[in-house]
Amino acid sequence: MLITPEYIALKRSIADRLVADGWTSASEFDIECSCFLASKDYETAVGIKTATVSLEPRSEGFQLVGNYQSQGRNILSTTWFTIPEGMSAEAISSGASAFVTQVDAEVDQSYARRLR
Repeated sequence: MLITPEYIALKRSIADRLVADGWTSASEFDIECSCFLASKDYETAVGIKTATVSLEPRSEGFQLVGNYQSQGRNILSTTWFTIPEGMSAEAISSGASAFVTQVDAEVDQSYARRLR
C-alpha cells in the first residue's frame, strides 16, 4: 500500500470524527504508517475488550473495517463503510458516524457484553 498525503489527510479527518463519537485516535505514527485508525474499549462480563477500526485501500477507494473478537471470531467482519473516490467530506463524516453507531450495536450484541 502506498501511503500518500491524501490518504493520511483522509485518515486524520475520519479519526477526528471517531474521536467526537467516543473513540481513541491511533498514534500519529500509526496514522502515517499503517491502516490502523482508532480504538474503543467496552466493559464486558470478562473485563475490558477493545474494538479497532482501520482504513483499508480497496479497488473502489477505501473501506472502514472493524475488529472486535468475541467467542473466537471477529463479530465486525460484515460491518464496514466503503468510501469511493470523490465522496464528499460531509458524506464521509456522516458515513463514519453511522459506521461506529453500527459497531456499537454489534458489540452490544456480543456474548460477553450482553452478560455484563
